[in-house]
Amino acid sequence: MSRARGTLLAYEAGGGKTAAMILAAQLAAPDGPWWFTTRRDALDNWRKELAIWAPGFTNFTLCHHEAAGNYMRAGVAARFIGIDESDEARNVETDLFQILYSICTVPSPHGPKRVVPATATPVHNGPVDLLSPLLLMGVYTWDQYQELLFYYTDPSLDGFNGLDVRGSSNLHELAAVLQQVMIRRTYADFGFRMPQPVFFNQPADRAAGIQGQGYRLAAQDFSAWYRRTQGRTAPPLAKFVTLRRLLELAKLPAAIECVSGDLAAGAKSLTFCEFRETALALHKQFKGSGLVIGGDTAANRAETIESLDAADGCPIFATSGALRSALNMQMVDRVNYVSMGWDPTVFTQTGGRAWRQGRRDPVLLRRLFFPNDDLEDYLLLVNEKKENVLETLGLLPTLNVRALVNN
Repeated sequence: MSRARGTLLAYEAGGGKTAAMILAAQLAAPDGPWWFTTRRDALDNWRKELAIWAPGFTNFTLCHHEAAGNYMRAGVAARFIGIDESDEARNVETDLFQILYSICTVPSPHGPKRVVPATATPVHNGPVDLLSPLLLMGVYTWDQYQELLFYYTDPSLDGFNGLDVRGSSNLHELAAVLQQVMIRRTYADFGFRMPQPVFFNQPADRAAGIQGQGYRLAAQDFSAWYRRTQGRTAPPLAKFVTLRRLLELAKLPAAIECVSGDLAAGAKSLTFCEFRETALALHKQFKGSGLVIGGDTAANRAETIESLDAADGCPIFATSGALRSALNMQMVDRVNYVSMGWDPTVFTQTGGRAWRQGRRDPVLLRRLFFPNDDLEDYLLLVNEKKENVLETLGLLPTLNVRALVNN
């Protein structure tokens, strides 16, 4: 990492990416300057890691992704650039990618730059996600982007942002490129002694109330479409999201029963929902429970997690997007998923809050599902196709939807 022009650091969640990046910066540029950017809620953890691995060193800049534009305008002259949670810039059309690309490619008066994007989940939807870090590291140039996009994916198909790929031969070529520039390590590679995660699928009977009735009526329409197309084509997005909301709300009685069982067993429970309405509804059912949803400050998240660590059986309900990275929650005994989205890395990241280095006891990862439901089957089909791409690229994580569903 210290010698290469760029390295994609892809340890599994909790594998020590922050420490590895700081040590690589020390080797590549002992005197600095370094520039690191990360998620806003990971800043405190980064400050702690810098104090441990580079004590007394001050010639560095640490910022969150939203502030990166200020440094671009001021000019970043760092010799070592570390981009934590780089998957947030996977879409090259976003402002964040454009800012980072400018910072990484503008010549520095201090000599050649070392660029290290770091993420446990480099691919969310398809191989197109990998073009972002490869561009930031200088493996490819911007002039090559359109050619690469059409080589590895087929944007003309009605798929999920690169889900439809050109073929296995092209993916094997991309895997060969990654082998030259990526460091991928799982817990097994490191030899960490950790208890194996316990996967559990729990059927959830449809609710008899209005939420269940609403879902059944909407699901009939989806089922007819699904049988007609055999799941080949993505449904209209707005209608599909509405149906997913109804599916999750219909599982509320089963989710309440699961969390109640966790409390009765004295387990520390964390429940993930895709939508905030479900998380809010569950939070209201359990007095003293914690709630983490989009828009919460880092301080509120930290306070909620501390309450879980201190209290016996205080459950936390969260939306998956609000509590999926940069947090250590090894105190959690059980992680419940009210529903699965269409991005398998969400399961990897959220489960990785509890199943990570330092874990001593097994953690139960439990999925609630409706048996023989076309929408459930469709979401699993999408996850399976994406994980097949991950496997071909050598990026399938230990916590994967396939392992969850098959156990």
